[in-house]
Amino acid sequence: MKKLFMIIMCLITVPALSESITMCVAQNSVNVILDPNIGGTNYTQDATNVRWTTTFSYGVVQGIAACLDTGEGKSMGNTIAEFEEKHPDGVMRPVTGGEKYGRYCWCRLTHPVSSLWAFDYDFGSVSNCASICSIYCGFYVRNNVALRAGLFGSVAPDAN
Repeated sequence: MKKLFMIIMCLITVPALSESITMCVAQNSVNVILDPNIGGTNYTQDATNVRWTTTFSYGVVQGIAACLDTGEGKSMGNTIAEFEEKHPDGVMRPVTGGEKYGRYCWCRLTHPVSSLWAFDYDFGSVSNCASICSIYCGFYVRNNVALRAGLFGSVAPDAN
């Protein structure tokens, strides 16, 4: 009888001692916890459309890639806000993704949130970058904490 009494007391007090978590979220909003310390489980890429996808235990992130002339001296995960670059026609334009005229690979989250552009890799040539930049974005978002930290750390409501 004493054992039964102790078990009942434990069952009553344990829930009372546990922490409760309350989260307030606006209607029609999405809450996503992007932890750069958690590696991905898989990735895919679409080199034609310069897109990539990385799967995590908590969900899927998607993004775009760009091969640009800007990148000298950058380290993986370095981000750039308001990223503009001189296109081959000589006109300065915002980087939108899909550019294939430089040797430096850049990645950006587009789903479920938007991030700044983060530096990925120096391929040494335009042709190498154009053919495998999106592969490297997906792969390194899956496997490299520095790139994830740059992308996930630059997510903001006004990130374009």
